[in-house]
Amino acid sequence: MGEEKKPIDYKASLSRARRKRNRPPYEKYAAAALAVCLAAGLDGIKNRLQPPAPVKTNIFHMQDAEKEKLRIESLPVNLHDAVKAMKQDAFICSVLGPHISEKYAEAKEAEWEAYREQVTDWEISSYLYRI
Repeated sequence: MGEEKKPIDYKASLSRARRKRNRPPYEKYAAAALAVCLAAGLDGIKNRLQPPAPVKTNIFHMQDAEKEKLRIESLPVNLHDAVKAMKQDAFICSVLGPHISEKYAEAKEAEWEAYREQVTDWEISSYLYRI
């Protein structure tokens, strides 16, 4: 990847009110993820939610009907699906607020598009010889 960006402090003017801390994106996302995890934990305590019974078998070897019976859901398989799921999750959006939810989704959608535009080594080795 590229050089790691370090946090930069700068003053737009002499006023402390205009001081800004510019963090790399991963620091912002970590704080948002932590906020959602803490809120989910507090929600579980407040509403006295109980975790489901543990599943002691390998869920990757289960049939779909067995997973449905145990209420086992699959996670999104890629970033695009994860962003769609996040945007539809009222709890996460309420914790982050409309502005952060929207900006996070926009950033991740741009990241997904940049990823999709990349030609991978696998694609080159699999398809280039066919041209």
